[in-house]
Amino acid sequence: MRPGWQTALASFGGLNPCPDMPITVNGRSVALAFVGVGMVISVALSKLAWERLPVQALLIFPALGIVGITATALLNLGITPAYTGFFTVAIFFIGSTQSERVTLASILIALPCWVICQGGLTATVGVKVPVTVGV
Repeated sequence: MRPGWQTALASFGGLNPCPDMPITVNGRSVALAFVGVGMVISVALSKLAWERLPVQALLIFPALGIVGITATALLNLGITPAYTGFFTVAIFFIGSTQSERVTLASILIALPCWVICQGGLTATVGVKVPVTVGV
């Protein structure tokens, strides 16, 4: 088996917005739906024959996480800044499993999603951007 998919599944499969966060009833339903969908997708992905797939297939894990957290940020207010640390984990995973070009491209793709999850580009977020990209 190709190393990496087990780590990705453990890291990204469990990182979904927690339904216990203090949000609206509608927001809690959306977050719970994302948790359920994330669990189903994670189980389905664990059944794939990873040793026969190219290494680029591992990008599905951080991509699903980033899309899920960004979609949650667009549908709920106030809970996703707590989950933006996931972006650091996702970029670290990509850097560990992919080439330098793919890692740099993923930073450029993930940065707008990170800003959305932060609640938009404010002065505070503007100060965090260089630190976030540098780390």
